[in-house]
Amino acid sequence: METTIPIGEFPVGKEHFSILTLHGDKGLGSLAVRFSGVFDGITAKIRWTLDGIEVLLIDTPSPVVMVVIVVMAVRWLVRALGVLPRPPWHI
Repeated sequence: METTIPIGEFPVGKEHFSILTLHGDKGLGSLAVRFSGVFDGITAKIRWTLDGIEVLLIDTPSPVVMVVIVVMAVRWLVRALGVLPRPPWHI
């Protein structure tokens, strides 16, 4: 039961949506099965990283975490905007 979808019509009729979603679901399902090992590896690395960050944040005192976050934010802001803050000794 091969159905072609006319590309000359716009907007595409609603009867074609179910066909497209069926093909999309089948395609994504087969990709998930075929590459499950790769996805599991990526998920494991992300989980390992987030668990490490969680342990680091829980074991570190709050003031230290706040200072680190502020320093990181300032560095990111300086790089993103390309602006360097003036040193206090600059006249």
